[in-house]
Amino acid sequence: MAELGEGVTGLEVGTPVFATPGDGGYAQYICVPAETVIPLPPGLSPEEAAALVAHGLSAVIALKKSARIQPGDTVLVEGAAGGLGSFSIQLAKIYGAAKVIGAASTTEKREIAERLGADATVNYTDANWAEHVKELTGGKGVDIVLETAGGEITKEALTAMADFGRMVFIGQSSGDHTEIDLWKLTEPNHTITGLYIMPYLATPGFATESLTELFGYLGSGKLSINVGKVLPLSQAAEAHRLLENRQTTGKVILQPWA
Repeated sequence: MAELGEGVTGLEVGTPVFATPGDGGYAQYICVPAETVIPLPPGLSPEEAAALVAHGLSAVIALKKSARIQPGDTVLVEGAAGGLGSFSIQLAKIYGAAKVIGAASTTEKREIAERLGADATVNYTDANWAEHVKELTGGKGVDIVLETAGGEITKEALTAMADFGRMVFIGQSSGDHTEIDLWKLTEPNHTITGLYIMPYLATPGFATESLTELFGYLGSGKLSINVGKVLPLSQAAEAHRLLENRQTTGKVILQPWA
């Protein structure tokens, strides 16, 4: 933090902080409302902090708030080797999931998911991959799906869900939209919930409480940060190209001063 606005209290210049600017974040300096600034503890690099706050908090919300995870649940994590997927696998296990299945498109990414703690993995670009998920759960299907791909993968994931299953729709990295026949949700009592992090960040105390939880897991060795590609801000277009072509693992970071 380089400078404080008039009347701002409780923060000091030089303190490492995290803030979500909305638009205009690809810059060396940004101006944000003081209430959106989250002070960070010592010991975290800027790259680790960017990964932890952005995707770690999203994983907490997805599992605890949106999916209402319970001990013994089975969880399917799409994009399992990505920034959000990496935290989701680890946190699902911490929260007591009986089985976590990682879905990823390459052997390398599935191996990363397994190293992070996934009990099994599937290739969600294969035809009828949901049948494999059913086999891995004894024919029942998963209780929770963290949906990040969109398109036909979303439809297939719905068929991989158990009765009373909960899908949390977080994004559609494929760029493909999905049309769902809502009548198909009724007989199995399926639920689809959307997730957007900004209202949670605006909730007093939520970020601090959740980050304290994550820092505790880091300190105890239960949680690791999967920082992926780190590029200078001048290569922002390359970062987007890598993401759009699904050529990344972990959190992609842009360094404004590199």
